[in-house]
Amino acid sequence: MPTLPEIPHRIHLFKSGNDCFAADLERFHTVQLSPCAWEYLSLCQANAATDALEALGTNYSAEEIEAALDSLTALQKNGRLSAKSEWVENGRDSQRRQLFIPQPITLWYQELDHLTAGTNMALHHMVANLARSVDIHFAGQQFREIDEGIFETPISYSAALSAPWQLEQGGYLGILALHWPPRGNEMLPFFERVNLPVLLQIHAPRGHGGDAINSVLRHYAAMRAFDGFTVPSQPVVDFYRRFVLDTDCFFVLPNGYEPDLFQPMDKTVAKQKMAELARDPRITQQPIVGYLSRLQPEKGALVFLKLAKRLPDVLFLLGGRKFSQYATHRFPPNVVYAGFLPRNELPVLYNAFDIYCFPTLSGEETFGLTLLEAMACGVPAVIPNWGGMPQVMGDGGIAVEADTFSDDIGSFAAGVSPEALAEGIHRLLTDEALRQALGQAARKQALTFSWEATAERILAIFEQLHRRKQRSQSNPFWTRFVPKLNAAHRTIQPEAALLNLTELWEIPLMRSGYPQTLMEGLALSLARRHTPHEVETVLWELCENREEVEQVYQRVRGFIEAAT
Repeated sequence: MPTLPEIPHRIHLFKSGNDCFAADLERFHTVQLSPCAWEYLSLCQANAATDALEALGTNYSAEEIEAALDSLTALQKNGRLSAKSEWVENGRDSQRRQLFIPQPITLWYQELDHLTAGTNMALHHMVANLARSVDIHFAGQQFREIDEGIFETPISYSAALSAPWQLEQGGYLGILALHWPPRGNEMLPFFERVNLPVLLQIHAPRGHGGDAINSVLRHYAAMRAFDGFTVPSQPVVDFYRRFVLDTDCFFVLPNGYEPDLFQPMDKTVAKQKMAELARDPRITQQPIVGYLSRLQPEKGALVFLKLAKRLPDVLFLLGGRKFSQYATHRFPPNVVYAGFLPRNELPVLYNAFDIYCFPTLSGEETFGLTLLEAMACGVPAVIPNWGGMPQVMGDGGIAVEADTFSDDIGSFAAGVSPEALAEGIHRLLTDEALRQALGQAARKQALTFSWEATAERILAIFEQLHRRKQRSQSNPFWTRFVPKLNAAHRTIQPEAALLNLTELWEIPLMRSGYPQTLMEGLALSLARRHTPHEVETVLWELCENREEVEQVYQRVRGFIEAAT
């Protein structure tokens, strides 16, 4: 007897003319079937599979029955009509926990050699290290295993929103997504539709002409008590304190580096190899100040070239993708462009540097992944003192004075003078003992970062969000705005009265008619239908100052938590 496919999904069978179809109501697919397969499914809805198979024998040959069962088994392996699929066996029915990523896998998990952006490298390593502990499911159209523990699943972005129970009942720990300014509102529906924690990673807190900030604030307003953001460094949290009260939903999530790849090596050997790669013997003969990033103004490339003109006796070595506005023949004579190197050659480039200088000005620069990689190779740094980079560098270099822009100006968030950088570089080049000490400190600091720790941090954040979800309560109380007679002054004054009555006719408090300020009553009323952060936004408009907003917001949130 052939193996019988199991059909536990909810399906709807119908015909159109002589054609037979089955609609999978759980996977949102419609498939055309042979008459034999269609009749088998029809019989299975009222009979056991073996009885259905026996009944088929009266109308179909053994060959037709076998072909029908084979076709249903093939559909089953792709997750259609039956939950007994490869996807379930390898993914959703796994003993491990699962995370759902509703964005394309190409955004998160590409070959590292093809990547130029630090954000995409960070996402790749996060997924790879998360997959050691949990299964990662990307939104897709079919089941396929991308790598060990990493799957594309037959739940699309739209399917996840139109049938959120697929995620809620599927054993998922939560939703992990990238805040992507070009698609500014992409994740908003998940806060409304899916009753699972949503963790949104911010890698671009500023820039895009203010669009990035506004998109973050829209998601902040939509978040429930058990959702959150991750940011690469604490200065991002400090920056958003300017706009919001509740920074408890921001979690610092540092990046890591690849310890097997980025290590110190003999500097003489590294310089010799780099001289051969760049075809410039000066690399072995002069002190080297290095830079590795995209050659763009916001990454500080122009500042780096201006810096080279101020230190003509120092060789400046550039690596990274070059854009058309940077014509190599227009570089100062003491600048060597090494080109865009394969990732496995980057340790040679880093180790050829005596000093790493990254004068980035980008509002999206929240960490500095290349800074960390250079430090892991024992190279001290000279950087502008702004954003997340000084926190990453620690005692592994010199941070020079920078001007920060409190308001968004294009994609630039800071300015640094070449003169200040030149002073820092000159100090290190003329004090070898200091340079060696800072290089050792840089290596020691780099060892405190790892992608394994980043993955563990993500899982710990989700566990914390689940605890918040268990504690989160909606506001069941009614508030009424009423006129009140002030007998002493013989005036009518407005009052917000908290009724001691819930929608379930419960009386949880000792007495009724608790008086409140109008602002408190308004906040409690709004909290019945809106998120706490939306209530906060309204208070910003109505209260006189930030202190009053904080007082009303904290009192109302504290009351709801204590009384429900």
